[in-house]
Amino acid sequence: MKFAQCCLLAAALASASSTYALQAMSDSDLSGSTGQDGVDITLQDLNVSVNYIRWGSSGTSSSTYSGAADLQLAGFGVSALSPIDLQMRLGSNSAGQAAVMLNLSPTQLQFNPTTVSVSKWSGVQSDLVANTDQQAVAGSGMFNLNLGTWTLPSLSLTVTQGMTNQFTGAQVSTSGITFGLGAVSKIDIANFGIQTSTAEQAAGNNGYMLHASDIAINNLGAMNISIGALSSAAATAAGLKGNAAANGALWISTSPITIGSVSITNLGMGDATSSIGNFSLTNLTVGAMNTYISAVK
Repeated sequence: MKFAQCCLLAAALASASSTYALQAMSDSDLSGSTGQDGVDITLQDLNVSVNYIRWGSSGTSSSTYSGAADLQLAGFGVSALSPIDLQMRLGSNSAGQAAVMLNLSPTQLQFNPTTVSVSKWSGVQSDLVANTDQQAVAGSGMFNLNLGTWTLPSLSLTVTQGMTNQFTGAQVSTSGITFGLGAVSKIDIANFGIQTSTAEQAAGNNGYMLHASDIAINNLGAMNISIGALSSAAATAAGLKGNAAANGALWISTSPITIGSVSITNLGMGDATSSIGNFSLTNLTVGAMNTYISAVK
């Protein structure tokens, strides 16, 4: 009896996976997607912090070695000021093709100031973890990056299989993936700034390199992004030239996007009281673009 039940369950799962298998989907189909069953994930009291992040290359240990370039970040943290709700549905578009749809609730994220430094590293791996005094480890050239508070509107995302040239609308390959981003009402960033760090201020370098009270990006239009890896033969067949055709390429294709306006309030450089003024931009349109990333052999 148990064996028969297992067979029945396997058949049901096989039928479900066949029903919801992702298929290639054209640009015109993305807007006509409707969701069916799915899952709802809510993140409450999200708070993530990283004490220290460091990246560099080891180089040599000779006495004449001056040290490799080393990028260091200390004190990064982000917390959600409101719950984050993510709904995922398996559904289909108007042509009956399957798709995965994601809906993200409005979100407000608050970032901690992050100390950033570019200096040299002795090449000893233990140096990355031995010292917990982040200001001392970071060395010279430090500044604080304040990402401020980000207020993000609800976001809809459709994910389908297939690579499409967004400039021509022609499907390049059934492999790859296409993201369809819905229109966004407003992205708001409050209290953004790049400031010299505490240690640099103690040395007499007290000032902001850049700061703004508020950055508002209004009315972003819908956008499609296709990403696919092409072999040299597939790249040649798709009309790519040069190194991309010879060695294959990672192809990133984006559709046109419109931005209603960008507004920056109290833009300044230097100390916190300096002001360049307010900046505004309206009706920005960025056309479709293809980017090819290929290895040189």
